[in-house]
Amino acid sequence: MRRASRSARGVDIRAKAGATVPLTAAVLDPDGDAVDLTWWQYREAGTYPGGVDIERRGNGALSVRIPRDAEPGQSVHVILEAKDARNLTEYQRVVITVR
Repeated sequence: MRRASRSARGVDIRAKAGATVPLTAAVLDPDGDAVDLTWWQYREAGTYPGGVDIERRGNGALSVRIPRDAEPGQSVHVILEAKDARNLTEYQRVVITVR
């Protein structure tokens, strides 16, 4: 399995508190298997102490709402998990740093 693209804006993003950050993933499996995409917050890695809202929009797209109480320099880590029919799994991390 290989990524056709990571994110429209890369894997390191800067955003203001209260902003909504759109993310899109495109995944291509060389065997042609269907690939299930799951996005989730990796709270242990980020420095923002709370949870974030992740709104899935289908076809690998979602938006992450950065909480209004997030402070400059804090980070939110979001993981894309891509798993094919053979249970081969690949991960991509997106780090959103509050500016």
